[in-house]
Amino acid sequence: MDIVRNKIVGEVLTAVRREHLLTQEDVAALTGYSQSTISKTEAGQRQLPFIESYLFCAAMGEAPMDFINRVYIRLGEENLLPVEKPEDEE
Repeated sequence: MDIVRNKIVGEVLTAVRREHLLTQEDVAALTGYSQSTISKTEAGQRQLPFIESYLFCAAMGEAPMDFINRVYIRLGEENLLPVEKPEDEE
């Protein structure tokens, strides 16, 4: 299931990058990562560590909470968020 979640994060990352009219090469230059790393992250082949999401957002001019909210919404749409336990089961 983490592979599916990684792909969703990558899809959102790609969408944000394109909305800011940036190429993978642009983001690589701004973050110090290779274009290959950007590509693997966008493809869901590489997990995006939480702290790196802030670096990517800063490089692309995206508010980190907007990025996180978009990922959260997409995960919810795909039923990939943890299910809350009813209060009587806690």
